[in-house]
Amino acid sequence: MRRLLVFVAAAVFSAGLSGQPASDSVAVWWRASGSAAEMNFNPALAVRGDTALVFAIPNTGSDADMIVVYGAADSSAENGLWQLEDSLGARIGLTTQRILGGDCSLRYGEVNVRGGVINYLSQSWDGTPAGDTLLLTVGRADILTLDGSIAEAVCFEHRITAPQMTQWMSYLAVKYGVTLWHTDYRDSRGNCVWSYAEAPDMSDFIAGVGRDDHFGLNQTRSRFFDSRIIFSIPDGPEMEDGTFILLGTDSVPLATPSGVVMRDDTLWELFGVTRVQVTGMGASEYGTQIAIGDTLSLQDSLPMFLLVDRSGAGLFDEAEWVSPSGRDSGGLLLFDGLRWDTDRNGADMFCLARKSPVQPRHTSSLTAGIPVPADDDGGMADAAGKNHAEKGGAVSVGEPEYTLYPNPNNGSFTLDILYPEQSPASVRAYTQDGRLLRVWECDGGKAYKVDGRIDSPGYYLLEIRSPMGNRTVQMVVN
Repeated sequence: MRRLLVFVAAAVFSAGLSGQPASDSVAVWWRASGSAAEMNFNPALAVRGDTALVFAIPNTGSDADMIVVYGAADSSAENGLWQLEDSLGARIGLTTQRILGGDCSLRYGEVNVRGGVINYLSQSWDGTPAGDTLLLTVGRADILTLDGSIAEAVCFEHRITAPQMTQWMSYLAVKYGVTLWHTDYRDSRGNCVWSYAEAPDMSDFIAGVGRDDHFGLNQTRSRFFDSRIIFSIPDGPEMEDGTFILLGTDSVPLATPSGVVMRDDTLWELFGVTRVQVTGMGASEYGTQIAIGDTLSLQDSLPMFLLVDRSGAGLFDEAEWVSPSGRDSGGLLLFDGLRWDTDRNGADMFCLARKSPVQPRHTSSLTAGIPVPADDDGGMADAAGKNHAEKGGAVSVGEPEYTLYPNPNNGSFTLDILYPEQSPASVRAYTQDGRLLRVWECDGGKAYKVDGRIDSPGYYLLEIRSPMGNRTVQMVVN
């Protein structure tokens, strides 16, 4: 037997954003339904085809906007999200799936969205009886039903502007861990709390914590859609209004190496590069915890470390290494007491790092790339926990000079070599697993310019051999 839970409209607001969203109504749905669900650590109504919410909405005679946050079991179960009906039984608004039309203020990618979804509809009341009360049914439309959960529904009595829509959808996205597509996130004051323009390649999945008193938002724990990262502020003072710490990643699976670094003839692999954007005074003072769904170190017993790039550029040429504090009951790798944006530049980067099971067949004596722990049990490379090494592609060790540019590159690169006296040299390009790709021979001078081309994206090692000494430089091809 189907249940219809009837409520007065949960949230009716003017276009001036003067009201508060009905955050308490989420708990009411949960208690009334008797079937608890959860979306990003917030209670939601579980809908399995036998439950629907019905809201009585007064007809104001103008256009209106509606937003519903929900999650479906799968794309085939995403039916019957909502329906509008007047007193005469006429269906004046109907949707069966998320909206991907070009006229929407914000939309998702063209692929199926995993996790929560924020669906938006602008509806005109033209042609409905004057003063009529409209019924908004959420969770069913005609004979179609939604199989999933409903977290929050908001109805506005007027059409709201595009900036206001961005603010509302940003608030809901942070609260429920939904990733918005190709757009900035903005708080109720209009501040940008996630900049898509600054990190388009790190905006495939976005989650994080934040507080915005205007919206009643106080999200202190958040997970990515696949639970590979859970980010939280577990202890300490309560976040101040206007504080946000948002994390963004690309679409590369956590188990796939996203890069390599080399030190002391040893390759280290990087996994799961994540960008952290911080907004609000004092946000860097909050100690945070990262729980990562790591399976690699369980498979091969190689220890994992968290590598933090404070520059926010993602080059990891000057980094901090953090040892894990342990694992939680679910097996997630824990890193505690992390503070972000301590240098006040607005963004940091982090990733997992482990010693590569596959070491290069050809090595040299140069410590190239970024600092790594001196041993496998968490010892730091120096007392400060970090060393300084080559930046970008420019290296200067002793009297010989080596400059690689651009780095990263699109496959075309130049390596300048300058010796203090005439010396032959050879340059060898290796893949990260030690396979030799090409050799360039240089003779008859003390300054050489090697122009090369590698067509496949990836991480490579350029080894320079000469009587003046051997050197190795890491190169990234995008």
